[in-house]
Amino acid sequence: MRKTALAGLVALSLAGCAAPVGAFINPGDETQAVVGPALDELSQQPVLGYDGSIPDLAGTGAVAQIDLDVTQDGTAHGTGSVADSEIEIAHLQEALLISGPKGFWSDYVGVDSAYAKKIDGKWTQLDPTLGLNPATVLAPAEYAKVLRYAMEDAQTLDVALPEPEDRDGSQVYPLAVGEGFVYVTVEAPHTVVAVTDVVVELDAGPADLSVTVADAGYVETFQGRFVDAVDGMSTIYDNGVDLAVDESDIEFDCNSSDFSCKLSLKAKGQLSANYHLADRVKFTMKAEVKGGSLGTKKCDDSSTADLGKNAKLSCTVKFTPSVGEYSIEPTWLTTGVATHKPDIEEWSKSLVEEFGTILSTY
Repeated sequence: MRKTALAGLVALSLAGCAAPVGAFINPGDETQAVVGPALDELSQQPVLGYDGSIPDLAGTGAVAQIDLDVTQDGTAHGTGSVADSEIEIAHLQEALLISGPKGFWSDYVGVDSAYAKKIDGKWTQLDPTLGLNPATVLAPAEYAKVLRYAMEDAQTLDVALPEPEDRDGSQVYPLAVGEGFVYVTVEAPHTVVAVTDVVVELDAGPADLSVTVADAGYVETFQGRFVDAVDGMSTIYDNGVDLAVDESDIEFDCNSSDFSCKLSLKAKGQLSANYHLADRVKFTMKAEVKGGSLGTKKCDDSSTADLGKNAKLSCTVKFTPSVGEYSIEPTWLTTGVATHKPDIEEWSKSLVEEFGTILSTY
């Protein structure tokens, strides 16, 4: 009797322990064991390619479509579209550069229409803190962070691994993140091979992006395309938003002997933000001189000076001599365009060196 009672007690004790052990198994443990190393590896990738929408490009709040390749250092090149404008995008030497067609700068960025005409179709610098800064949001290490946050928010890491599927000859786990997917290899070491339509949260808002993990051939194409683009960057224009033109030493004199009038002044350009490459300003002065019954005459002049330095501008009009007294009054407008002429050879050299280091890792 004693042995029988003891056996029954042992059986009951074991049965009582078995159920709680099974209840505390976390179905996401295996998922986290696969995804964690895969995201760590993604963060170390030298180049990622992005295709999709971003919430802002230039601080205007308008969604832009991008097809952009970005290195670990934030060096980037690609194309994009905003409304009806097709643009080219580059980020190098810590400068965000855009080449946009007619209408892009005035309609989308909000640049003064007269200034916009001077930079249409030209490589122009934007403030990277207002919209897209590839170095801080799309460099692989930074993207891996926001992708991890997106997977955590979607509770992707809390559920069991899905059934594997074939993707380009490899067995992968298609991990659902919202309406998109992150594809991670079944075989260790686990790696992210692609991301499709996953919404991640950037500083400016949500971005819906598909991501390509670049191979050596992809990187070589990226390099060649970027070096070709740099060859066309002989002059970088400033967007003009922060440019202030100050006038001084304004003089207007008329000569009664030949009925000529001369307007002269000094102009100086200042930029109020620190991100600008621009170091020169080309000034244009357009004047209109009204002489009553003598009529109206126009003249103009242009001159260039270093940023913060004075440029001298002057122009002369001449009326047809006539006997009498006249009130002669000038009006004028002085504008400036800030530019920078980079060392193209040095820029190209730095790209070749960066991509040489990248390609050596494959």
